[in-house]
Amino acid sequence: MTDHNSAGGRAETQPLVSVVIPTFNRAHILEEAVNSVIAQDYLHWELHIVDDGSTDGTRELVEQFRGDERIHYHWQENAGQATARNHGVSQARGDYIAFLDSDDRWLPHKLRVQVQCLVEDPQIDVIYGDVERIDADGNRLPDRPTLPRYSGTVWRQLLVDNFIPLITSMVRSETIKQAGGLDTSFRCADDYNLWLRLSATAVFKHLPDVVAQYRVEGDRISNNLDGRYESNLRSVQGFIEANPNLVSKQIERETYARIYQFYAYGYALRGEFWKSVGLASQALGKAPFAPKNWKILLAVLARPVRQLA
Repeated sequence: MTDHNSAGGRAETQPLVSVVIPTFNRAHILEEAVNSVIAQDYLHWELHIVDDGSTDGTRELVEQFRGDERIHYHWQENAGQATARNHGVSQARGDYIAFLDSDDRWLPHKLRVQVQCLVEDPQIDVIYGDVERIDADGNRLPDRPTLPRYSGTVWRQLLVDNFIPLITSMVRSETIKQAGGLDTSFRCADDYNLWLRLSATAVFKHLPDVVAQYRVEGDRISNNLDGRYESNLRSVQGFIEANPNLVSKQIERETYARIYQFYAYGYALRGEFWKSVGLASQALGKAPFAPKNWKILLAVLARPVRQLA
């Protein structure tokens, strides 16, 4: 393992994949993520572990990997996961970049199958796959319905929802670096913002294959309803403003209506009645003739009645 900015690596004829793992106080679980990279049956990779100011002995844990020159450790003052990911990207020497969160795991074939696709089709900018859920102890959870996945030019579908799991993705290095990396003003949903920004010009490819395991825990950033709402709304606003010739007024109205629909129901489930009613009303204002908007409004209005019954 090398510390900070040491190059490391090895001479290979295969493309080099740079893996970025941001981490913050995950010493109890980080080892599983790192071992899932080491277990890859594609060997030409480098790993950048970016410690976002941990205070739990993360540095000492990573010491056990010092004998592997492919593994690099970087420490930074706590600045958030987007900054940590960008730190890793800035150190990356690879042709391709792949992201893994410190509490998740890859399956052993992940890098091999995705590198093969990118090598065979130079038109693809981003390739991604599917995940299976695991619990805090690493046991597989029952499958549940997933969002539809799309390939090609996907900005229209991304405006509906983020269907690209970051931990399953691999991106050409020049693609993400030309885009300026991730937006560090986002404390969560920075991956959705990245995909939207790339989608205006990039070609995406969904490979229907489970390549990663996503750990379901109560303290994950993705469980932050307020943060996700604000981040997703800001990402969509930014995309629409940056691509006025791409997004029609009708698509714009439908997009905002769907965001308000989704979070109106989310806040209703959380018991925040007035916020859910306000968002449902905004959805109706954007698309007053859409039956689903009326159904959402009636559903959130009915929740207090059901709770009192």
